[in-house]
Amino acid sequence: MKKYLKLIPFLIGLFIGIITYWFQPYNQTELGGISIWLIIGALSFIGALIFSFLNEPKAFRLAFFISLGVLLANLIRIFYDIQFWDPTSHNLAPFELIFAFVCSFPSALVGAYIGAFIPISFKS
Repeated sequence: MKKYLKLIPFLIGLFIGIITYWFQPYNQTELGGISIWLIIGALSFIGALIFSFLNEPKAFRLAFFISLGVLLANLIRIFYDIQFWDPTSHNLAPFELIFAFVCSFPSALVGAYIGAFIPISFKS
């Protein structure tokens, strides 16, 4: 079971990326009136906080795997748009990926550290 703990944060990040990227057109950056970048940051923070509260992972590794899942979801959406819609729609794809990483990694790192510093008495 321990070796699968790396997969769960990755799946959390993939779920966050799917929620924010896959259900809206390319040129819209708001989901329900809220910026997708704010949603990515908030969900990354919450996912890392809950996961580090329930388990005791390394905070940097947890934030990295959540961000990696968000990046993979973004990359799959970019490939889908290029293949089936418009090959010129993602000319700045590397910057999209960097921006997604910059939005998800710091907030996941903060969530992981806060979850790690919650007193042990609350965890049992």
